[in-house]
Amino acid sequence: MNDVTRFGYYLYPSALTPTLGHAGLDVYLTNPPQTERFFDTARAVFTVFEDDESKRLHVLHPSLRPNRRYQVLPGRFFIEAHDGDLVEGLCFGGELTVEINGGYTVAHLVSPAPIFDFGDPDDAMNVLDEEMEAELARLRAQWHGGEHDFVARIAQLDPQTLLVTALHLAQRQLQREQNAYQSDETAEDLTGIRYAIHALRRAGEWPEHVSSLGKLMGIL
Repeated sequence: MNDVTRFGYYLYPSALTPTLGHAGLDVYLTNPPQTERFFDTARAVFTVFEDDESKRLHVLHPSLRPNRRYQVLPGRFFIEAHDGDLVEGLCFGGELTVEINGGYTVAHLVSPAPIFDFGDPDDAMNVLDEEMEAELARLRAQWHGGEHDFVARIAQLDPQTLLVTALHLAQRQLQREQNAYQSDETAEDLTGIRYAIHALRRAGEWPEHVSSLGKLMGIL
């Protein structure tokens, strides 16, 4: 049980064996600051799909729009403490609930796919995020519709399917780089990506065939 009087956020343990990421996230926001808390959260920032477009949602306390549910788009999220400390994470899509509970605004994030945090600067999930963003930028350049339609396609993607596709993409790219340059850093990132794939295989969450991101979005 998370003690909100001591912690500003809580990452739920992974439901997978071996473990991969986190099963959910709770963020407890305060104002004014409560300096006795570990990571006294002031702001949480998520990218959400609302009114058929992508928006940056800044959650503060007290929330101006409590008792709301939001669809979170794939990408990074940010949790900022009153003293300026910052935690970054990665979500492949999910649902965010914001409510006021006592003296806190609580943001609760759940997803069918694991949720990751970037507490370790060498975490391979940084590479996963970068590869996914690069591929989305490439596909956006080939997209003949409007930006709203492109974002709507992303919002329709299943988070678990997107995670599998991103891992497959990152593994192929890192393997090419490793074959060309034999880098220790690339080797470490490749090991991290392979571990994630192994965890999903063990959980029965890795399909026999992995589609490209372009095919998932109906572009290629």
